[in-house]
Amino acid sequence: MISALDILPTALHAAGITIPDEMNVDGKDIMPVLAGKTKTSPHQYLYWAGPGAKHYSEENQPFWYGYWKWITYNNPSAPKNPNLEKLSKASWAIRDQEWTLYFYDDGTNTPKLFNDKQDPMESKDLAAQFPERVKVMKTAFYEWIKDKPKPVAWGQDRFHILEESAKK
Repeated sequence: MISALDILPTALHAAGITIPDEMNVDGKDIMPVLAGKTKTSPHQYLYWAGPGAKHYSEENQPFWYGYWKWITYNNPSAPKNPNLEKLSKASWAIRDQEWTLYFYDDGTNTPKLFNDKQDPMESKDLAAQFPERVKVMKTAFYEWIKDKPKPVAWGQDRFHILEESAKK
């Protein structure tokens, strides 16, 4: 389990450059994984948060292609609103080696839990069967996001929804 955020620290390590602690880089050096020295991810969790946070997979690749055309106004049906991100609902996701927990502000305040090893298509929500797993992952997400700076371009009220949804 790696992230695009791992590119910078890995490239700097490969170049022999030490990252100063005050830079507070989110990514991890994955050189040991790339070199085959370990198969263990340097991440306990990966996090996504913001307007419409979704992760990429082959299943939703057409969505991302269409979304890119849409947000760059290369699609005739794209709305011509410069505040599109501000109008988006709050959503977040957290993933560990086996599970992914999603929250989307659809009014239900109910996150969805999927076992990615047993159900890679994420077709069966297991949140009701594993409430303790949901609680652990919500807590981990809250601990991650609570000290993050509030976004400037995206609505403060929606960011507050992200924080509050993980507290409950």
